[in-house]
Amino acid sequence: MDGENLESLPSRTGGAVRRARREWLRRALPVGLLLLGVLGAPAMLVGSRGYTRHEELEAERARVEAEISLTKRRIVELRAAAQAIKTDPAFVERAARDQLGLVRKTEVVYLFEGPRPGDSAP
Repeated sequence: MDGENLESLPSRTGGAVRRARREWLRRALPVGLLLLGVLGAPAMLVGSRGYTRHEELEAERARVEAEISLTKRRIVELRAAAQAIKTDPAFVERAARDQLGLVRKTEVVYLFEGPRPGDSAP
């Protein structure tokens, strides 16, 4: 063997090793990605950021929307009451009697002792 053939041998062997590695990577990479997808998809669906979290967020969204709807109805009622206070003297009188217990100067108030409505009898 001459010196030229011995010097070219390691480079050919290194090139073959690199080609073999590239070939192995070309075959193993798609299989590895497929395996990762098959094992990772269920973990992502069931995990803390997966389908169960999605269901929790949907339930919370429904609850918040119901709360918003109730709040909007309450706003409408309060606006109507505010308008009635501004324009309806009878409403103001009813509110003063019911909420504050006020009476007119000409009225006589009778207080009776005994059970009140809603109290249980002894």
